[in-house]
Amino acid sequence: MTGDIDVRLLRAFVTVADTGTVSRAADRLARTQAAVSMQLQRLEGEVGAELLHRSPRGVTLTEAGEILLAFARKAIAIGDDARREIEGRRLVGRVRLGIVEDLA
Repeated sequence: MTGDIDVRLLRAFVTVADTGTVSRAADRLARTQAAVSMQLQRLEGEVGAELLHRSPRGVTLTEAGEILLAFARKAIAIGDDARREIEGRRLVGRVRLGIVEDLA
């Protein structure tokens, strides 16, 4: 692996991992399925490892994919935090969460 990994490739990878299929990830990312597949191929080429097991029912992560997923989430979160900080949209104050008492 040489050079920096493109965060757009990481975002596509995380979305595929979260949705379980390339087609659902493509819908969420507003891209074509072919475009997302190409991004995954580029990412696999950059890291020099297969990241996903592909099947007709979807994808599962390889061991390398599991490792990269944790780092990809951190990289995306850091970028998002930096953007919020620069734009002055820091979360400040109290956060309240409302949930239904009886979930059953």
